[in-house]
Amino acid sequence: MLAQSDKKGSRDADGLMGMVLNAGSLSPGLRAPVQEQNGAGLKLALLLGGSLESVLPGSAARQVSGPAFQLCFSEQPFEEWNRFCGQNSLDYVVIRLPQALSERLLVDDLEQLRQRQGGYRNVPASMWVLGGHASHTMQALGRQVMSCPLDGASGELYRIGKGLEMVALLLADLVSAGTVRRPDTAISVREANRLQQVRDRLLAQLMETPSLPTLAREAGLSVSRLTAGFRMQYGCSVYDFVREQRLQQAYRLLVSRGMSVSEVAWRCGYTDSHFSKAFRQRFGISPRNIRKY
Repeated sequence: MLAQSDKKGSRDADGLMGMVLNAGSLSPGLRAPVQEQNGAGLKLALLLGGSLESVLPGSAARQVSGPAFQLCFSEQPFEEWNRFCGQNSLDYVVIRLPQALSERLLVDDLEQLRQRQGGYRNVPASMWVLGGHASHTMQALGRQVMSCPLDGASGELYRIGKGLEMVALLLADLVSAGTVRRPDTAISVREANRLQQVRDRLLAQLMETPSLPTLAREAGLSVSRLTAGFRMQYGCSVYDFVREQRLQQAYRLLVSRGMSVSEVAWRCGYTDSHFSKAFRQRFGISPRNIRKY
């Protein structure tokens, strides 16, 4: 799931223990099927928003709408075809672990999960595939990868750490539950697209965000449907989403050392005193002290 072409704002991490992590957004203008080559090993694809149609070896085309995950393990390299659906961009995180590392670290979990195909029953005997709705925790980790506040080697380690945490939590959840969660059908593809438009609008106006009634009216949803659907799709309330994005933006501005703390607070929609308290609660350090490191 998820091709590697036509990426916007992508963040890649490659090389640590042979793990590969790709994250970014794919343009909805890409309508032709795209071929993706995958090596042997474990692959976790997290779709945070948007929809695509995926074709695996021996399996019929399946439409996947975010927030959703697809987890597969293959003993052989395989190819996959993907085609865009809907009108919005695809926000995604893809993590790959090579076969030797996967089998060494996850041998017991892999054997248990092999018994469940999650609807992908015609794939080759050398692979298995599971899919389902992405939990709130997985979505939050995926967003943290997408909005990594660090650059260079520190940023690579941050993203790899979050990626490994996603794999560990998903495997533990699937094995302990004994079942695979199915995608939540309470949100239609049309509603998911509208909710993503709301999210994009919020990101574009973080300093002065529109009111909930305004957002709901522009999206063609009731306020109650907007708030419930947003929490279901993104794992948090509209307020919590805006707060997290403002604080992540503040973190990036502070470490760049180009602005004073007061100016950063103002740019992110906070008063100075409120900003310091919120920043400390989120990151465990005051905004003034962060520049000492």
